[in-house]
Amino acid sequence: MALGGIVAVAALILWALNARFVYNANDVSPHSHYRDKLANTFQFSANLEDADTVLSRGEMRLSQMNVSTAPFPLINAALNFADRDEFRGRGRNATFFTFSPTHVGSTEVGYVCTADLEAVHSRFKLSSAVAISGAAAAANAGRITNPTLRFLLALVNVRLGYWLPNPRRVATGAFKRQWWRGGYPEPGAQHLLREMVGALDTHSAFVNLSDGGHIENLGIYELIRRRCRVIVAIDAEQDGAFSFVSLGDVIRFARIDRAVNIEIDVSDIRPDAKGNSKLHHAIGRIDYGRGEYGWLIYIKNSLTGREGESILKYRAVEKLFPHHSTGDQFFDEEQFEAYRELGYRMVVEAFENFR
Repeated sequence: MALGGIVAVAALILWALNARFVYNANDVSPHSHYRDKLANTFQFSANLEDADTVLSRGEMRLSQMNVSTAPFPLINAALNFADRDEFRGRGRNATFFTFSPTHVGSTEVGYVCTADLEAVHSRFKLSSAVAISGAAAAANAGRITNPTLRFLLALVNVRLGYWLPNPRRVATGAFKRQWWRGGYPEPGAQHLLREMVGALDTHSAFVNLSDGGHIENLGIYELIRRRCRVIVAIDAEQDGAFSFVSLGDVIRFARIDRAVNIEIDVSDIRPDAKGNSKLHHAIGRIDYGRGEYGWLIYIKNSLTGREGESILKYRAVEKLFPHHSTGDQFFDEEQFEAYRELGYRMVVEAFENFR
């Protein structure tokens, strides 16, 4: 039997087993493990009764975040689909999707109150939104989806993406409790098959979400759509060639989608022959039209040679710094501290002229 036939048979067997024994396609993906690891690392608060301990906030709901004062959190994701020709024709295969404490959704599927979504999808938490936003390893990955590899990635369960109840259905009351199951619907085994073949749409009960970087990696498109007056973007992607791919993408998206023009000169960030930049940042002007303007403060991983000795020492022994691949998820102490201190110095430099 040809290799293609063997893979097809294996996929059918896997789907049949999942259809029989698996009720929820999200449960058999690595999402839950990834979500819990993120929560254990980042979601905690001070214990006012015991200064030597902290309190876990891993079970915190997104709607429970305090938004009475700034900042107001917007968590970005990519909504993957194959039923909208205007986006597929441009090679995007996805559009912008956001989570916030008040609303969840997209212009393509509408918005629903976050508390209402949590009521019909009880497993959804703040950590779920964060994990979806960072779900880089996914069979369906927006603009970078590889149709050739999609089938195999789903088959071997490289599936950090997530099936979320369609906000439009939840908001209109079409996402109903199923009495024979004693609860609301869950994405069944057929969703595994849909991931394999890319049969994703914006009208079914569940929509497929993945890393926000699969559509726009700086995470500022939604701020532009909201016509914010000052936007701060920190570009920490792997870009040793200083090609400014993510910045170029969002400038294009803003111009095409929103008729917004961004003018910015990044020449001071481009490194010289010794690999040193003049500045870590650049400031650009956002023209929203009709006389309305904003400012983009763009900060990028770079080295000026003015950093402290610990950073310069690490740079001397680690030539990839500060542009390691995001595939490197196992930083040692020295690597972590080098990136932390560099990030601090870049932000201080960018804002010292605003004092």
